[in-house]
Amino acid sequence: MPRLLRDDRSLWKRFREQLSFQHPRMRYAIRLAICFWIGFFISEAFNIEKGEWIVLTILFVLQPSYSATRRRLFQRVLGTITGVITGVLIVGLLTLPGQVLLMLASSYFFFAWLKKQYSVSVVFITIFVLCAFNLIADKGVPVMLPRLIDTLIGAFLALGTVRLLWPQWQYKRLPGLLHEALEKNRKYFSTILDEYEKKNTADDLEYRIARREAHQADNALALAWQDMQAEPSKYRQFHRRAFKLTHLNHALLSFISAFGAHREGANTTVNEIITCGRSILKILGQTHSKSENRLAEMTALIQNLQQRVKAGKTDSNRQKFILLYNIADIGRQLISEDE
Repeated sequence: MPRLLRDDRSLWKRFREQLSFQHPRMRYAIRLAICFWIGFFISEAFNIEKGEWIVLTILFVLQPSYSATRRRLFQRVLGTITGVITGVLIVGLLTLPGQVLLMLASSYFFFAWLKKQYSVSVVFITIFVLCAFNLIADKGVPVMLPRLIDTLIGAFLALGTVRLLWPQWQYKRLPGLLHEALEKNRKYFSTILDEYEKKNTADDLEYRIARREAHQADNALALAWQDMQAEPSKYRQFHRRAFKLTHLNHALLSFISAFGAHREGANTTVNEIITCGRSILKILGQTHSKSENRLAEMTALIQNLQQRVKAGKTDSNRQKFILLYNIADIGRQLISEDE
């Protein structure tokens, strides 16, 4: 039975780690509280009818990042407008039992679509609210205009808050995320080479941990670049270079993973494979050396791997050297981007 990684931290320790202002959840909580206060103040100061919808909209629209908040804003506004128009057109044609059935169906489809497509779920909850007010006080249609206004106020308050209060633009995060991803890839590659040296690979906990951390770091880097597309254009610095580095890191991880999949069944040439792998790992780890020297070393190593690929006697060995060649080539491109 393979060992599993367990989180042995206490609940208090995990909670205390999130109390730092540098933690995204802490900043999000403070931002959400301030936005709630502003929305409640506007509701009370201007005596807005159904002003609680402003705070409710803030709760659903405001997200930890600017890009996620912007997407949720468009989904909320579009869903509300669509729901208002659809509901007004349908309710006028239905009798009392028909409105009850429509309300029940809307509540069901709201929860059914909430996790799949937020904008669609907003359409159904808007129809539900219209039917509910129409059945209780015959004010379903008149209350739709205040709902639309409150939704717009809450949505744009959320967007303004996440943009003005401690925004974390992705171009500032990308260098750190890229460095973290490359370090995790190096650790993953090193763990695979350790697995090649082992005779018994039954207990591969370290390998599985390194693999998961490398994929998590790569996913975080890709999501950051994706979120950059939704940010204001003046904050999309290093956009093309960020895309290239993200693509290269993902390619590097893919080749390392493929190399790890062949770690079992090592044969007599395993020492040569490990030696070449350690050489690649050493060059990638020389972050303080000059790029020219690292490029020269990696280029020489790539030429050596080319010769080994051509001289490969078995398909298994040749495949491994091909993967090492690809890893070295991606590493060379990453080093050249460091210049």
